[in-house]
Amino acid sequence: MRTNDPQSSMVRLALSGKVRSSLDISPLRIDFGKIPVDSGALIARTVIITDDTAVMLRKIRLHNDQLPLHVIAGKPLERAMEDAQHVRVFDKNASMLVVTLAGGPRKVGRYESRLAVVVYDGVERTFEIPIFAEVVSSIQAVPKTAFFGEVNVGEWASTRVRLKSVEQRSFRIKSVETTDLPVKIEFTDTPVNEVEMQITGHATPENACGGKSVAIHYEMVETGYQGVLDVPLFMRVRTP
Repeated sequence: MRTNDPQSSMVRLALSGKVRSSLDISPLRIDFGKIPVDSGALIARTVIITDDTAVMLRKIRLHNDQLPLHVIAGKPLERAMEDAQHVRVFDKNASMLVVTLAGGPRKVGRYESRLAVVVYDGVERTFEIPIFAEVVSSIQAVPKTAFFGEVNVGEWASTRVRLKSVEQRSFRIKSVETTDLPVKIEFTDTPVNEVEMQITGHATPENACGGKSVAIHYEMVETGYQGVLDVPLFMRVRTP
């Protein structure tokens, strides 16, 4: 290394250290995406552990039992966790995890969990992988908001919304709650797994802009699950 000392312009430095293996875990987060609330589908995500030397997968731990998660680990894949909070020791040199989600919680919302992976490649290290899933209604409205546009006060206006099954399954409308809103609702049969809804609203000063919605009570034919889908209403009321 060069210095500004005229007596010794060059100094030799001896560097030493231990190079840690380049262990990599991919992906660093797991997102199961949107899952219908009554879905029983089995969804899998794979986590790959790679290293330039032999790596030992010592144990895994799942935090937060809101999601029905299971983990299969090993090379080959031969052992499964018995419950979401259990800690197990796996075979040496395991290099792959398969995280499965069996359906989802029976409540709409966004859920989070964490998978702690403890590995040993000369040094024991713990990696935490966040896990996400969003449980949604089994049916969806297209568009999501019933927009009436601009309507003169005292007039009626109509708009159409199509109700569709997220997984192309049959459903039936049980009832509709309008919470005393001045609206009329008619349903029209459409292709399988869809229903068209015509909403006719009365323009009053109280109905101006948003903040109103209709609650669609539905039942899935196959599973018997009963849920509620809220469809927001939006109307701009013109006053004299």
